[in-house]
Amino acid sequence: ATPTATIAARASSRAPAWRETNRLRGRIGVRYLTSDAGIGPAGVMSQPAFDVRLDGTHLSDSPFGLSVDVRAQRSILAPPDSTHPAPTYPLNVTRVYKAAVQWNPTGTPTTITIGRQFSVTSSSVGLFDGIALDYTERHWSAGAFGGLQPSLLTFGLSDSTREYGAYVQWHNAAMAMPIWSFTVGGVGAYTMGQIDREFTYA
Repeated sequence: ATPTATIAARASSRAPAWRETNRLRGRIGVRYLTSDAGIGPAGVMSQPAFDVRLDGTHLSDSPFGLSVDVRAQRSILAPPDSTHPAPTYPLNVTRVYKAAVQWNPTGTPTTITIGRQFSVTSSSVGLFDGIALDYTERHWSAGAFGGLQPSLLTFGLSDSTREYGAYVQWHNAAMAMPIWSFTVGGVGAYTMGQIDREFTYA
């Protein structure tokens, strides 16, 4: 066997069971922060928070996958004493960083992702709510996406800015060394029907 095949076989023999059963995996986190300034109008701040992260591909041997990343917190500001009788101010913040469904039948080079997601091939795009199509072969990939940019203030849905893009990428084969890739693409963003930015990249 080639060295690459030997390494792959050894890695497969050590793979944990959950990697072979196509299960949904993730975590639920809970945090609590409290801060007491002791003087002045700052008062006491308490901040309970939680986050949920889920990831899975080919769930139950189906072509579907799921990716979720949600973080929420509640900040409560209370006055320190009777000389500052301001009421308590709760502030709730929930941010969805990812909530997408993926379709990729086993053995096919095509992946379709729908929902809130990151652009994997263009870091300048960041988050968008929409659809992405990716096609991957042994030494090259191509894809396109389109969607809406979330609100910068609330991370909520917004239809003010629309984004579109496409790319072509050349890369090494899976598990081959050294790891390399070269990508060229173009992106256009439009706010209220006007050009926000249009650019190409490499």
